[in-house]
Amino acid sequence: INLIMSPEITEKFNLANELFSIKGYPSPLIEVEIDGQNVFVKRDDQLYLKCSKQRSIPLMIYEHMKMGANKFVVSSSGNAALVAAFCAMKSQANFELEVYFSNYISDAKLSHIFNILEISREKNNLRANKILKVGKVTFILSEDPKQKAFQKAREDSFINLRGSTDDYAIDGFSSIADELNEQIGEDVDAVFVAASSGKTAIGFAKGFQ
Repeated sequence: INLIMSPEITEKFNLANELFSIKGYPSPLIEVEIDGQNVFVKRDDQLYLKCSKQRSIPLMIYEHMKMGANKFVVSSSGNAALVAAFCAMKSQANFELEVYFSNYISDAKLSHIFNILEISREKNNLRANKILKVGKVTFILSEDPKQKAFQKAREDSFINLRGSTDDYAIDGFSSIADELNEQIGEDVDAVFVAASSGKTAIGFAKGFQ
């Protein structure tokens, strides 16, 4: 299997991560034994922002900004919101972001996100006020966050950052193939991917071509 990501995608991926001060690549690769077989496990949970969304969201924002977009919205249970907010708060890139969480998001999850974003407890009054504005980012608690994000995109021309429907996410996930080439070479028999929308798996496949 050829595991080399195309030079064009590599360049865009690196430019996006540089713009938004994203680092920590490659993610660790650990070897374990399962039923007598040696298996490598890619630990994207140990990336800089602790999730694989770090691969897709920055490139999605970067590509849309190249086409003139400067207003984004995301409905998230946590990881996509964390990465998008980090891109807005930790860079000089000029864009506005609205983040919709469910009213039922756990305090532990919110604390995890705000700790990484370095939003202090003194400033974090989201649970009490249902809205929190920090610089270019507005966090909002909602009974129906996905519908609110759709509405914001439709009525106010915001780009809805949905990895499941945005093809730019595929290019970001294909970076895993590049890392595997560096970490273990081309001696790969099979790859197993946990999937929901399937964009991660498609990104893998694109990187393997």
